[in-house]
Parts: sequence; structure tokens; C-alpha cells
Amino acid sequence: FYLFCAPLEMIQCEYHNVGCEIRMARKDQEEHKRDKMDSHLMMVTQKLMSTQDQLTQMSKQNEMYKSQIDSLIVSSQAENYHMKIISESRHAIDLVARDIIFKSGDLDGQVCPVVIKMTELDKKKMDSAEWYSKPFYTHKKGYKMCLNVDAAGNGIGKGTHLSVFLYLMKGPHDDELRW
Repeated sequence: FYLFCAPLEMIQCEYHNVGCEIRMARKDQEEHKRDKMDSHLMMVTQKLMSTQDQLTQMSKQNEMYKSQIDSLIVSSQAENYHMKIISESRHAIDLVARDIIFKSGDLDGQVCPVVIKMTELDKKKMDSAEWYSKPFYTHKKGYKMCLNVDAAGNGIGKGTHLSVFLYLMKGPHDDELRW
């Protein structure tokens, strides 16, 4: 119907998607298809080969992605294993930390054994919380100190170790002590 309505309308070749750039009057379309059949067949073949190459490359890329995903799965499993070991280690450290015994004195200089217990070590580690003991003395009229525990680690041990620091503090007997 349209062929008879607008025979002089300029149109693109039906094979323009595969590379034929010729424009013609609608009435010449059938003649063009007949004359350029070999050329059109070659264009379609080249397009098909190009598409096959693209599919091959995409397939290779897909295999590479699968390999990377498999590697990530293995890494994730190893990470889970290490997290389990870290969790078990935290629990063991928590038990040991609860039983650390220091000799301590009060401000009057009395010396007595004191048990310093850390509770909720896992929670403190998650919160990156530090814990400080009450000040204590090394002996009667001795050096004043306090204990600092960083449950999440400090410096190069951050995130992997429990860091423990002993701070020397200014005390009332410093002038009498040997430095």
C-alpha cells in the first residue's frame, strides 16, 4: 500500500543495521536488494562473526568473573574460620584477664592483694572501649600506677590484639622514691 502512496520518498536500505549506507527512492528498493544481494550477504556474515567474537569475549569474561567469585567464596570461608579462632581467643583472653591479680594499696599506703576483673570484653572490643583500673601502689609508700586495657588493641595490634598498658602516675611519695 505505502509503495504506491509515496514511491519517490527517500528511504534507507533495509540492511542499514549491518552496514549498507545507501539511500534510495522507495520505488528502487526491490531493485537495490536484487543488485546488492551478495554485498548484503557479506555484511550480514561480517556482523554475525563480529557478534560471535563479542559473545566469545563475554564468555571468557564471564569465566573470569566466576573464578573471582569462587576465590571470594574461598576467602570468605577462610575469613569465617579466622573469625571463629579470634572469637575463641577473645574468650580465652577474657577468662585470663578476669584473673589478673595485682598487689595494690589504698591512699593510706596499705598493701593488699586486689583482683582486677574486666567484664564484657567482647562488648568493649566492639565499642573500641578502653578500660582503666583504679590507681594502685607497687608497695607501701610505693609508685602510684594504673592499668589501661584497650580491648580492641592499639597501634599495630589494633583489631587483632588486646593491648595492656601500665601507667606510672604522680603519687604522694614520689620525692621519697628512687627514680
